[in-house]
Amino acid sequence: MKCKYCGQEMIDIKDYCVNCGKKLKEKEKGISLFGLIGIFIGIIIATIICCYLIINLNTDKEIEPYLNNSVENR
Repeated sequence: MKCKYCGQEMIDIKDYCVNCGKKLKEKEKGISLFGLIGIFIGIIIATIICCYLIINLNTDKEIEPYLNNSVENR
C-alpha cells in the first residue's frame, strides 16, 4: 500500500503513514452503540406512552352511563 500524501510504500496497512505521519484510514461513520441504545429506549418509551393514552383516553366518558345507572338503582 502507498501513502496517498507522500507516496511512501508500506508493507502492512497502518492507521498513519510511517513517513509523513498523516492519517490514512478515515474513521467509519455511523451510529454508535450508545446512540442506538438511546434510540431504542426512546421508541420503547414512546410506545408505552401511546398505549397508555389509547387505553385511558375518554375512559371516564365511556363508563359514565354505567356509573349513573348503578347510582340510580340504589
